[in-house]
Amino acid sequence: MDNTLLINKINIQETDEKRNVFFLIGDMDKNIKILLDNFNSVESKYYGLGKLKYNGMSLNILTSEIPEVVEKLVELKVKLYGVYELYGSN
Repeated sequence: MDNTLLINKINIQETDEKRNVFFLIGDMDKNIKILLDNFNSVESKYYGLGKLKYNGMSLNILTSEIPEVVEKLVELKVKLYGVYELYGSN
């Protein structure tokens, strides 16, 4: 039997509610330090809002902040394969 991943459609116009957004990242073992330095340092606006996983990171952010995070990941040259909100994660 195949595993099924249920995801919610993300509407970035919904700015008033925080959501648990998952960023699927390639070469996670090579990017852990970069992600920690940029998303979990005390100076980061995302400090304390995220979790690193074996294949990416999740952040509890406003949907309107997603493009900002994607831009930062691209700037850091981190391979980004997808952005999801898992079904039932609220």
